[in-house]
Amino acid sequence: MDLKENKVFKIITMIINIIFCLILPFSVIGAMVSPMAFDSPGSDKSLYTWIFFLSAFSIPVVILASVINSVSLLKSRLYRKALIFSLLPLINFIAILLVFSMGGSSQK
Repeated sequence: MDLKENKVFKIITMIINIIFCLILPFSVIGAMVSPMAFDSPGSDKSLYTWIFFLSAFSIPVVILASVINSVSLLKSRLYRKALIFSLLPLINFIAILLVFSMGGSSQK
């Protein structure tokens, strides 16, 4: 791996970490209101509701863990692994988007 590629990975990882740190306060608010997904009767039996709840409720922890781990990996000069760790919160966001695109909490 050459020096230029390492520098690109480092810059991209730092930008992603900054973006997720800016999203963190809003994700805490989203996590606080995520239990309201179970307000309607029978929604606790819906798989979509559970996926949404678990994804939304865990986003702040996942963001915090990914930022801390990716920064420590950057300090260890493991730039490629740092980039992968910094992208972990995208799994939660993709899961939420998939739940919304599949019909949300509709009972079938």
